[in-house]
Amino acid sequence: MTLDHPTKRCGMNVSRTPFRLTSWLAGLLLVALLTGCGYHLRGAIDLPQYMDRVYIESDTRDKEFLLELKKVLQLSGAEVVNTADSNASILRIISVDQQRATSGHDGNRNAAQYRIGLAVTFSTTSSTTKVTTPQMSAQTSQIFNYDPAQPVQMERQERTLFQQMSTNVSQQMLRQIAKAR
Repeated sequence: MTLDHPTKRCGMNVSRTPFRLTSWLAGLLLVALLTGCGYHLRGAIDLPQYMDRVYIESDTRDKEFLLELKKVLQLSGAEVVNTADSNASILRIISVDQQRATSGHDGNRNAAQYRIGLAVTFSTTSSTTKVTTPQMSAQTSQIFNYDPAQPVQMERQERTLFQQMSTNVSQQMLRQIAKAR
């Protein structure tokens, strides 16, 4: 008894190469179509030209949010500067509010769930026209299940959720700025 090669069946040579090539070409075509129709990944936001160079003005103590905002701005093509000058638009952070409220209890009436949130109020001033946009706001929230038996892991998870919410709120802010052109 001889075993045939796995690609030979009933005396025919069956190859997977055309299937792989077809799949690859279909994927390439899909990417081309999505690019051609104006689709962008969620992180890529087309900012108005006056936001090419930005100074972030803020009194908030939430340094983690400011770092995330700076990263999102830079990923969108803006140059974030450390001092205000006549060539830089101003992104004024009016308030950053982290929220945490009990939203569920266990059988012993201990907190088992929290709703955590992040809300930011902001405005922009154009470097070219010196026009200030009306105050805008962006916010998000999530339910956080708390396990009192693992306090260190819960604290770490909560910090991670706040970082993700900072990214989300920063992207919301830039989309609002882009719409306010």
